[in-house]
Amino acid sequence: MSCALSAVVRVVLASDLKECTKTREGETKLGQLFAVVPASLVACSPIAEEVLRNRGTPGSQRECTCGTCNCELVGPEVPGLGRLDLVGLRAWLTSQSAIRFVVLGVPEDIGPRANFGRGGAKSSWKPALDSLCNVQSNQFLSGSEFLILGSLFVCDLLSQDHSTVAKMRETVTQIDERLWPIIRSIVGAGKIPVVIGGGHNNAFPIMKGSAFGLADLGVMQMERSVLNVINLDPHSDFRRLEGRHSGNPFSYAFEEGFLNKYVVLGLHENYNTQHALSQFSSHPDRLKFITYEDIFVKELTTFRAAVRDSIDFTQGACGLEIDVDAIENVPASARTSSGLEPLHARQFAHCGGSTLAKLVYLHIAEAAPVLSHIKVDYKTGKLITYIITDFAKAVLTKTS
Repeated sequence: MSCALSAVVRVVLASDLKECTKTREGETKLGQLFAVVPASLVACSPIAEEVLRNRGTPGSQRECTCGTCNCELVGPEVPGLGRLDLVGLRAWLTSQSAIRFVVLGVPEDIGPRANFGRGGAKSSWKPALDSLCNVQSNQFLSGSEFLILGSLFVCDLLSQDHSTVAKMRETVTQIDERLWPIIRSIVGAGKIPVVIGGGHNNAFPIMKGSAFGLADLGVMQMERSVLNVINLDPHSDFRRLEGRHSGNPFSYAFEEGFLNKYVVLGLHENYNTQHALSQFSSHPDRLKFITYEDIFVKELTTFRAAVRDSIDFTQGACGLEIDVDAIENVPASARTSSGLEPLHARQFAHCGGSTLAKLVYLHIAEAAPVLSHIKVDYKTGKLITYIITDFAKAVLTKTS
């Protein structure tokens, strides 16, 4: 399959990290040690013209739809916004042995809206980055293990006509096509993408890009590899193939051959269609769910045992998915009043990172700080940071 050789991104610059990181004499924060993409890999000059073509008349005022890329700026260059050389990125990452994780934001919420849900998931990238930068660098985690890539440019897509569900779903497909080649370059370089959403629709291009990236690495002798996924989520996201949205990334990946084995951990009995559940019954060797009710209401098993069961089912190349709407009372696209504790999400990230033999990616989806009942929500970004750092520490300890 042909793959884009470049992608439009808002690259995080060293100056961005400096602005995010609150320094203090005698201390070092992760943000002071994070790597950024070399300027030589980003062609900045043509992008301002491209953005202006997509957004309207040059010189007019515009609002940045995603809140992160600053594409309303007008001039010969938009700082950090450029066309990233994906071939060069893969080659450079391959040469950087210290970097293990590549952090990428996808500030969009059209996927949940195309699934008849609420928007807001586009608001998690900046709070998560701010919080991540201000973690202490110490014996538990240095920061030099991370490349902060930046965020996928989607402002032009979010500004399109979305007057119908069909138009929204077409936009989701366009986001798919922008995202998967980036993931392919990261995985193909032997690094682990850490993706901060965004809607859960982005799981499909992440799986697609990971599958091709694994094939590029020679993990399997085929044009594309298939991988396994464990999804901590009250919803299976295995809805019908009715056009792309946040409710069907895994059914599309299963249908198109990118997903081999799939476990939904913490599935809610009340909020999954019989059609989706029947798919699991029809493929018991490849599809599995463990319900929230079995763990916490009926107490037929424990959370730790359910995580262990999920890992045993998906041995091999595996991605980890965490839908924040699984966690009780955290602002999310489908916020729940009965769900997991933050500790459970942290334990899941740790257990997956420390136990899975071939860990491919981590995706944290659907967090929506903008939907918080308080004016400024710092807690959601901090929770995402806890999950990322627990995951990274587990992976690093396992391989040290």
